[in-house]
Amino acid sequence: MKESPDVILSREAEVVESARGPRLAYDLLLPLASLGVVLGIWWSAVSLFSIPRYVVPSPGAVFSEMVDARSKLLSDAIASGKIAAIALVISLVIGVPVGLALARWRLARRIFMPPIVAIQSIPKVALAPLLVAWLGFGVAPKLVVTILITFFPLTLATMVGVESVTRSTIDLARSMGCSFLKFLTYILFPSAAPYIAAAFKTSATLAIVGVLVAEFVGSEDGLGNLLLIAAGNRDSTLAFAAILTVAGLGVIFYTGAAILARVATIRLGNHYMRSVT
Repeated sequence: MKESPDVILSREAEVVESARGPRLAYDLLLPLASLGVVLGIWWSAVSLFSIPRYVVPSPGAVFSEMVDARSKLLSDAIASGKIAAIALVISLVIGVPVGLALARWRLARRIFMPPIVAIQSIPKVALAPLLVAWLGFGVAPKLVVTILITFFPLTLATMVGVESVTRSTIDLARSMGCSFLKFLTYILFPSAAPYIAAAFKTSATLAIVGVLVAEFVGSEDGLGNLLLIAAGNRDSTLAFAAILTVAGLGVIFYTGAAILARVATIRLGNHYMRSVT
């Protein structure tokens, strides 16, 4: 006797649900195990070679410093995180339309692409002192530096995504009388979405780098300023504590960007996203 489609679907759903638990545990335990291996190697190297604390502190000393200086680390992480988040949103809002314009209009690409590439090629460490001199010790220079770092990947990804639309698709849309707004909504954006999502996750981590670069040059708060103070005082324990905080902030930003990108592209489906990214 053949089973009904409802019974088959319910059985498949039970199989997927039963496999989800072990998979979630596996996805959680594997990163923790990798982190444990790194900490074990770190602790073993410090103990085996008797490395002085002022050169490389032990993991225990660093974690103890993180607990003692938790209020300072948290406040600086929030200060740096705010700038990075604002700059990332601005880069997304500006970078996607610019990438669309450069991909669709050849004249715009010939005019604006060379200066964009030239600005991107300049080391931001060299620009940061000038921006501080022009804009002062405030939020503005940090925002500009971070935007300059995160803007280009989003623009380039949008261009690649738009250019991935085949000529036959464009001709078919035109022959059916598709307006530019519908062409943009139903063809260009879905085609570029996976590329933009991948670039957004990359830019999320680059945003932290941009903030630190600006804070190294001139800032009154933030993790970059804390690292600069710790290095100046030769306090390697505090410096390692700040570095671990930066790493944690980067993981948070990447995870948040990955979740937002997945939610924004969920209608495209897993198969389409994996085939492109």
